[in-house]
Amino acid sequence: MGNQQPLKLFLALLISTVYIFSFSQLGALAYNAFSGSKNYFAEGTIIGNLPVAGKTEEEAKKLVDEEISKWLANTTITVQYLGKSKTLDLSYIQFDSEASVSQARHGIKNLVVADISSLNDFLKSLYPSINLEEFNVKALENEILNSAAVLEPGDYQYRVENFNISVSLQEDAVIKESPIVLNPQNDELEAFAGKTLKIEPKAHFSLLNSLKEEGLDTLPGQALNKIASAVYTVILPTNFTVLERHISNTLPAYAVLGLEAKVDPAKNFDLAFSNPNDSEYAIQFTKKDQSLIVSLTGPEFLNEYVITMEEEKSFEPKTIVQYSPLKKGKQVKSEGIKGLYIQVYRESHDQSGALLQKMLISEDFYAPVHRVEIHPLRDDADGTGSDDEQTGGENGTDKDQDEKGENNGGEDESGDERSDDDLWGSPNEIPKR
Repeated sequence: MGNQQPLKLFLALLISTVYIFSFSQLGALAYNAFSGSKNYFAEGTIIGNLPVAGKTEEEAKKLVDEEISKWLANTTITVQYLGKSKTLDLSYIQFDSEASVSQARHGIKNLVVADISSLNDFLKSLYPSINLEEFNVKALENEILNSAAVLEPGDYQYRVENFNISVSLQEDAVIKESPIVLNPQNDELEAFAGKTLKIEPKAHFSLLNSLKEEGLDTLPGQALNKIASAVYTVILPTNFTVLERHISNTLPAYAVLGLEAKVDPAKNFDLAFSNPNDSEYAIQFTKKDQSLIVSLTGPEFLNEYVITMEEEKSFEPKTIVQYSPLKKGKQVKSEGIKGLYIQVYRESHDQSGALLQKMLISEDFYAPVHRVEIHPLRDDADGTGSDDEQTGGENGTDKDQDEKGENNGGEDESGDERSDDDLWGSPNEIPKR
């Protein structure tokens, strides 16, 4: 009987442990079953041309299916050869919405997963005597597939003559160049001289990852942003699809409106794009005189791609007036910067110059930075206006002295140079309404 007490205590502890463990596990399973453990796409996630931020995979798949249906209903693809033309049955293109959603990377633009059936029989039906061995049919299929993968509805036309093997197999042409002026202030850019970044066929390219592989991601931010802007400039007039791009709050002096790109390893800001072609391309950096030449090299494209800028606008900054008891005379704390807006389009033309497609690439907006002026407070004691208006005051100052104070930055003549910056906040601060 004396040994039963420890046994009872052991059994009580065992039962309690099993109960607590079972409750925690079953409770978690029940919660997961009830909530579905849903994962949501991050801000900035796009599949094709469809934003899916805040959507679950199930919701995103439904939206992608709807967008595919819209594309099929509003898209026409016409293939031409020697004056004959024929509309391509869109059933040649097979979309995989489930893979498009499951493979989508968060926070960037993703292409829709799609495949295309061989066009050999279609081309034979278009022109029975065509010699398919003279043409790069695979390149034609890739070009059509690339247009479908972004889900941009429209009327597309393709000329088979543009895919002649003698044209499509040219190698190592310089597609586009963008120079960066070197000076003593950015001599760190010379570290890029002689470097080559490869753009693999049928693959995504990440500038941030490439810089890390070359050990160049630790360079100053402005240097990396100049490189990113130059790379963006040379890949724009191509059939590459831009997947991720960032811009600054204000347009840097070195950048062209519509052609700026920003990378930041600390914030994981990347410049990423995909190469839909079967050929490898490369970004090369060459030092020439006092410039670093950034070049895109590889086989020439079958079509010509032209970048156009439209709807350019500017927005004058507003003037924010702040009042300070520590200042005499008006002081300009921040001059202000104009706001800017522009639309960037990519046009594709065939070898005859005919327009095949016009696609909106980006809408860049830089908000204006407001002008900030600091004025002195009104002198209510003697009934006079502000120091900008008064001709005589408590200290015997006159208008000329006020102007002198303004030229000296509006400092008090008594020598009190206390700053009231903390009173008024940042010069870039937008006033609260």
